[in-house]
Amino acid sequence: MAKLGELVRIRTGALDANAACADGEYPFFTCAAKPLRINSFSFDCECVILSGNGSVNTTYYCGKFDAYQRTYVIESLDKNRLTVPYLWYFLDSYAPVLQQRAKGGVIRYLRLSDLTEAEIPLPPVEEQNRIAAAFRELENAAEYRRRQLALMPALRNTRYKELFGDMCAGAGLGEVCRIVRGSSPRPIGKYLGSGVPWIRIGDANEQSIYITETARTITPEGAMHSHKVPAGTVIFAACGVSLGFAKITAVEGCIHDGWLALEDIDKRLDEIFLMQSLCSRVDYFRSIAPSGTQPNLNTRIMKMQPQVIPPMKMQKEFREFVLETEEFTRRTLQSLQELSSLKHELSQLDRLSR
Repeated sequence: MAKLGELVRIRTGALDANAACADGEYPFFTCAAKPLRINSFSFDCECVILSGNGSVNTTYYCGKFDAYQRTYVIESLDKNRLTVPYLWYFLDSYAPVLQQRAKGGVIRYLRLSDLTEAEIPLPPVEEQNRIAAAFRELENAAEYRRRQLALMPALRNTRYKELFGDMCAGAGLGEVCRIVRGSSPRPIGKYLGSGVPWIRIGDANEQSIYITETARTITPEGAMHSHKVPAGTVIFAACGVSLGFAKITAVEGCIHDGWLALEDIDKRLDEIFLMQSLCSRVDYFRSIAPSGTQPNLNTRIMKMQPQVIPPMKMQKEFREFVLETEEFTRRTLQSLQELSSLKHELSQLDRLSR
């Protein structure tokens, strides 16, 4: 075992996240899971890139790139003693420990000492290569599945536009459903506790059409000051940077004031079709949101939005297509969990072999 700080060189980026350029020539690593692009580079090396804020993410990279100011760039000082692929394996398996040691409140962060004081096992280089090769094989399989998942929203959107993109509106949205704003009991800290699921924007994930669980719950008293919706309700994100997408609740719960609930939906509309109809207009919704501290679409604006009403047979066929993508998403997420378990087993075998 050795202290990581004795074996590596650790630097951080110097740029703000707004330095990114969509069509940039080089990767730009921030604290997000996926790199952005940029037209400059400050690093040209083989290294492990580790996010210093928020969730701890690790990436192996070799070449030219740039980095956000809270992103750590970690290089081996002697590759005959510590190979970089093995360093990546170690830091990825050590990430849960780093996550626990992170400091701060809303945005948690790592200190340099959290990295330099970490103790890393140093098997012979041949063994490092064997372990790193097994880890890379698992990570490549996981990355392939993550890319498949990332395609699901666009696939549903493309299919929707193929089938319904040329149709004229049959009614205003306010004519085919009742639109109700969510409500957040305040002060929220007073009402957090066991009881009723508290559905916030952050409980949605991009791949699934459903919200199946919530990170927080509120007390029955808090629920009395909020708006409760049953499972199967279409909800629309109406404010902030996430404005414009819709989901369907798979649990009964109370909705945050960033959501609009679409209730008493006209029988001429299937709820999955209606959800995707809203998701297909994200850019439009963001363009019409009144500017201010944060963009916001109120119930009055949403009631006036045009809504197509295709024949129910077409809606049902589209529903089946969406449910097929949802089943694919479920199976792929399960596969990712299995790969994560295999990575954990690899780290356990590595420890037992020492």
